[in-house]
Amino acid sequence: MQISRVSPTNLYLGLFLSDPEEDASGTEASGGGYARTQVAWNFLAGRVDAVGNSGLVTFPTATADWGVVTHWAVFDSVTGGNMLYFGSANLARDTSVGVVNIVPVNNLRIDASGADA
Repeated sequence: MQISRVSPTNLYLGLFLSDPEEDASGTEASGGGYARTQVAWNFLAGRVDAVGNSGLVTFPTATADWGVVTHWAVFDSVTGGNMLYFGSANLARDTSVGVVNIVPVNNLRIDASGADA
């Protein structure tokens, strides 16, 4: 018998106010226009075991305070779904009304040994 592993077609980045840990128990941002944002990936130069976001990841403009974003997680669904990777943000960011969170190209990196942002 063969086991087939299917990779999700779409992956979404979520912003967290606390460490999501392996059980996704952290506090994800919510309200005020917040939504997970789809991420496209490419292999990092010279690597076959690591990917980075291939374009800007731009979240909606906050229409209410989301709180201080300290962590991130990648999911296979825009809501609910399975958390596939997670990590801490390079810099904590206070997301108040009018702020737009943007992840520059290749700033979100995932490799075979773990993930970093």
